[in-house]
Amino acid sequence: MKIICEKCQGKYNVAEEKLPEGKQFGFTCPKCKHKISVTKARKPEVSTDEEIVFSLAGDEPKGDPSKKESPKKEGSKPSKKSPLRFDEEDSSKPSISFAEDESIYDASEKPFDFVEEDYETAMICESDPAIREKIKIALELMEYSITMAENTREALKNMRYHTYDLIVLNERFDTPNPDVNGILIYLNRLVMAERRKITLFLLTDRYRTMDPMEAYHRSANAVVNIKDIDRIDTILQKGLNDSSVFYKIFKEFLIQAGKI
Repeated sequence: MKIICEKCQGKYNVAEEKLPEGKQFGFTCPKCKHKISVTKARKPEVSTDEEIVFSLAGDEPKGDPSKKESPKKEGSKPSKKSPLRFDEEDSSKPSISFAEDESIYDASEKPFDFVEEDYETAMICESDPAIREKIKIALELMEYSITMAENTREALKNMRYHTYDLIVLNERFDTPNPDVNGILIYLNRLVMAERRKITLFLLTDRYRTMDPMEAYHRSANAVVNIKDIDRIDTILQKGLNDSSVFYKIFKEFLIQAGKI
């Protein structure tokens, strides 16, 4: 959604799909300090076969009332910060339960108060401070506005309110099993029109850098071996260029068809 300041005509981009429906939010124009208010109209809900459920722990679950829920133990208390949970009985499609209620909108949780038009954003999901700093320096030189996620919960909250242009994710970030990474599962379950907006670089110690087959297998735009982290600036630039070329004709077709 493009937002224009009434006072100074400054233009800003806000991801419309991340705005709370039927609620008003506002921010201060950084140019003239005018208070800008925006309200997104509420849309009818559309059911999907698969979804990642954001529900406040302790609330009644939404869904088919005919399905019986397992009884709760006596004396147990709901936690406001329930851990991210995976159902590994089906390893191909582990379920995610993230303790958040989407009806509760907290502007302080947004990763950015505003993003200027044509300004690109990136999120880093890496636990090692030294590696994280090298990635941060490379992205700053590329003039990205950066968010540093401390854990999976924080990363998912950030993506709830904002669609990032670029994400650098270590496959072992906040998980002992690199094949069951909560952020990667979330990204893989996005609708393709939304997922295509994000360029994902997957950090790994198992595959060689820029291996196209492994990138395809892990649903990433590019894989980066940790051993090559000192060349991360060059790798990021090459990966972005390759992704741009790959989608060039497709995006041109969408523009001609009036889709974007």
